[in-house]
Amino acid sequence: EFDVVIDATGAIPVMNRTIDFVRKGGTVLLFGVPPSGKLMELDAFKIFQKGLTFLSSFTSVRNSIQAVRLLQSGEVKVESLISHRLPLEDLLVGLELMDKHDPGVKKVMILPNGLLDS
Repeated sequence: EFDVVIDATGAIPVMNRTIDFVRKGGTVLLFGVPPSGKLMELDAFKIFQKGLTFLSSFTSVRNSIQAVRLLQSGEVKVESLISHRLPLEDLLVGLELMDKHDPGVKKVMILPNGLLDS
């Protein structure tokens, strides 16, 4: 289990599983944007028992546009930070990679719609 679990996918099935991977007293960060009107199904007792903290963030369109421009311009280089790209169905593989604390594993990117062609 991890101190902090971050969901940046916005995929409801992934968001529902976050509490399974965070330690007692840990924090779940929800940064992905789920579809409007979709509900999460979480075990309320497990949240209580583990004493979890949930945080979320919503950014403005202006901030998102600025971030995309920085990435497109190459001013912010993220490629060297991502060591693995996996489809959503390999989420557990990605979590196991991160759990090993191998120095060759930097960031594992989970792609909810499958791998992209490079």
